Amino acid sequence: MFLQFNRLRLVSRLSNSNRAICEVEFKPGCNVILTSLNSRGKSSILNALIAILGMDKLINNNVTAIVRDEVRVGDNMLPTIGGEVFVEVANEKGEIATLSRQVNPDFDNQIVVYPSNLDNFSNTEGRKLFLGRDSYKSELGFHHFLSNFIGFPYIEVLGNDDGNMRLYLDYVFSLIFLEQKRGWTDIMSNQPFYGMRDSKRTTISEVIGLEFVSRTLKKTQLGFEKLRLKNTYETQLDALSNYLILKHLRVSGAPRDLVNRDWDAKLVEATNMPNRLTAAEMLVKLQSELDKKLGFVSINPSDDGTHSRINEISSEIAETSRALERSTQNISIKSDLIETYRRRLDAFGVELKKNKEEKRIKTIATKLVGDLCPTCEQPIDGTLAFKGDSFVPMTIDENIQYIFQQSNILKNLISLEESSLKDMVGDLNKERAFINDRIEKHSSLLRSLKTFIEPSIFVLAKEIAQLEAEVSSLEDVIEYANKSLGVLKNTSNEYFSKLDAFNKLKGAISEKDLSKIYKLQNFFHMCLSVVGFDSYEVDAVIIDKDTFQPKVLIKKSDGMRKVKPEFGSSASDWIRIIIAFTIALQMLYNDGDVGVHPGVSIFDEPKQQNIEGLGYLEIYRLAVQATSEKGQIIIAATDKDGAVRKITKDLNINLVDFGEKYVLQLEND
Repeated sequence: MFLQFNRLRLVSRLSNSNRAICEVEFKPGCNVILTSLNSRGKSSILNALIAILGMDKLINNNVTAIVRDEVRVGDNMLPTIGGEVFVEVANEKGEIATLSRQVNPDFDNQIVVYPSNLDNFSNTEGRKLFLGRDSYKSELGFHHFLSNFIGFPYIEVLGNDDGNMRLYLDYVFSLIFLEQKRGWTDIMSNQPFYGMRDSKRTTISEVIGLEFVSRTLKKTQLGFEKLRLKNTYETQLDALSNYLILKHLRVSGAPRDLVNRDWDAKLVEATNMPNRLTAAEMLVKLQSELDKKLGFVSINPSDDGTHSRINEISSEIAETSRALERSTQNISIKSDLIETYRRRLDAFGVELKKNKEEKRIKTIATKLVGDLCPTCEQPIDGTLAFKGDSFVPMTIDENIQYIFQQSNILKNLISLEESSLKDMVGDLNKERAFINDRIEKHSSLLRSLKTFIEPSIFVLAKEIAQLEAEVSSLEDVIEYANKSLGVLKNTSNEYFSKLDAFNKLKGAISEKDLSKIYKLQNFFHMCLSVVGFDSYEVDAVIIDKDTFQPKVLIKKSDGMRKVKPEFGSSASDWIRIIIAFTIALQMLYNDGDVGVHPGVSIFDEPKQQNIEGLGYLEIYRLAVQATSEKGQIIIAATDKDGAVRKITKDLNINLVDFGEKYVLQLEND
């Protein structure tokens, strides 16, 4: 990913119909924009660079210096009434484009792209590309063009709604653009709010080029899949067990909980006796009894077709009986499923009540002590849940909304399943009525055969019919149970497959990521030492492996504790930390070991909090070092004593010096 600014032109229309213009040429490496006094429009130049990229939220839509700043003409200050921004940019392939955006007096919602340099753009036809919604998706969107132009890939990250979303360029630039009014208060202090979960850690991870986000997304996905498979397995096993208990059978060798991988599932008698039979052995036993009885039966068929009619009705009874068995088991499964849904709905009700109580506590606590915990001085961020490496909890409000959504889904499912169950019960009653009718006809025909059958044989025939029904029923049960056990086994195998994949991602940080974090930390320590940081020992300020941001290690009686560096650092040293961290990221890019860093960093007035001494001037030396191979750093500063001018000359930095003038000058001057 690579973006380089070549030239900028600001054009402001004055109230007297004249124009005021600012021209700036940027070069690879370090660039410094200087004025001798404050409020001369330096920020206008840097804000224009961000505005031309369509990232208005990063500068809080600030166009004051372009359209409302005054330009001194003699003794008069003339206001501007509108203008235009032109910026020439280049990518890694050496391709050039000129970007244009109107300011009338607010930023226009489209940017014109010319495929030429700033000197010749008017001779080429420009493409008008829109900003806003779908700007990344549509080929007519500016950010779609910009992403392709600078090589910014599509990166999926986790959103606050547990879904996936795209990483936007605004997040990336909020990390490397330190705007004067808000940019120095914290790392990524001017980030947008587009619903990305854990936005700072995620953005820094992708800019550094870590595997953290992809690993986290994969772990989150695997976590949900494991939970789904576990619930599916338990529901399937419950349904099968409830069905089998009616048949005086149970499942042996299938684990109730998916804790171990042992699997030796089989159907057995529902008894704890040591000599219990398996369902297969029970079937063999019944079939053997049936065969013995059939050996004694010899019935001559009647000559009026009654015997064949008996066989026909018997077949109908057997077939309908099997259908009745299937309907009964399906009704049992459906009833269990509805009951499971109801239990989950009740659990959601308990969870909703708990979350509402937590929200009430959070609201009261915030009113009493503000947004910081009085004990640990950490932000009260909307969730009372523990945050682990592998899963970031939802806020209380998000959880309440999620529970409402899931409860409504369950209510709809229960309604649908109850309607289906009602239809199934109706069909079952019809099957029972059909069987009763056929049994009555069967009995009537048997009575008509008494003249052909010995009384003892007639009794035997009833026993045979009963055994045949038991054999047929047990065969159906075994067939259904074996299919269900096969489904359970597949669910179990899939669960443990997901578990193995999840365990391979154990730990939020891979060895490759650790190596890159340590490299960034080395650059960071070097920068801190150079700029004169002294609030803590430099080695105590680390790049935290959980947040990827600076933290301080403090020794306590119970061990080492990590705290935010701004809690114990002076105001000027906190600025040094932000500078050192941003330049360290640029050094990592210069070293060729980085992710989606655009190759450019922008500092607006780094002399914050009255940073004094040689440490402040060493920022420029670090900027030159950080862009020695590739990349670009742009710094806007006020230089009242000439110290910055001297060091930029000594370091051969590209200097744009406006002196005491406003950056916008009358066109004819």
